[in-house]
Amino acid sequence: MNSQEQVYYGLQMEISKSKSDIQTLTQDKERLEIELELTKQMREQFCDQLEDVSKKYKDLLTAHNIIKKDFVAIDELKKDRDYRINQLRAELEELSSKHEQLSRDHAALTVRHESTQKELNDLKSEDERLT
Repeated sequence: MNSQEQVYYGLQMEISKSKSDIQTLTQDKERLEIELELTKQMREQFCDQLEDVSKKYKDLLTAHNIIKKDFVAIDELKKDRDYRINQLRAELEELSSKHEQLSRDHAALTVRHESTQKELNDLKSEDERLT
């Protein structure tokens, strides 16, 4: 083999190697394009899921804030109710005390009335006897 044939076979080998490299690179490019497309789809899905989760989070936060406001309102209502209950208890105690006093006074007046009535009847009887 002479030097020209060696150069020719060397060039043929380089061409063959370059074709193999090109084919490998083409396959890698195709694989990467497929992976890129899949990655884009996954990114879209992720963005959609993220949007859904964000909306759910906002909804939950809104519901939480409403519930917190309701708890505050309920606590205020409880305080108001307890205040009114205490006022009514104090008023009930005062009225009960007045009722007891009036009952005692009534009992005393009833006894006094009966004795006055008896005295009146006695005086009437005596007056009739005298006239």
